[in-house]
Amino acid sequence: MQYHTVQRKGFRIDTDLASELDLLDEYLIWEEQSDPEEFCMQFENKFGVIPENLLYFEYDREGFVQNLEGFEWEKAYVVFDGDMEELEGWNKLDEILNEQDVLFEEGEWREIN
Repeated sequence: MQYHTVQRKGFRIDTDLASELDLLDEYLIWEEQSDPEEFCMQFENKFGVIPENLLYFEYDREGFVQNLEGFEWEKAYVVFDGDMEELEGWNKLDEILNEQDVLFEEGEWREIN
């Protein structure tokens, strides 16, 4: 198996934060169906910034994701590709997250090609 390294910025999310962001319904749909599309679309509509994905890092010794750093196993994250500070709407999102005491983190992992 060949792996490649992935680096992303993002923030941890759970039902409490999703509720505070008025995205609870979309978050619960994602939890049930593992499809982030509705969540990401509503996130963009609300904040003007589209996440790349909504990911849950489940630990499996021989799983798809290996060597997770910066993010935590068994937690969900809203992740962004690229330099987020250049995204339109970034300042609004950053202010809202700061009000919730939510910080952006940098994560890195290896995943199977």
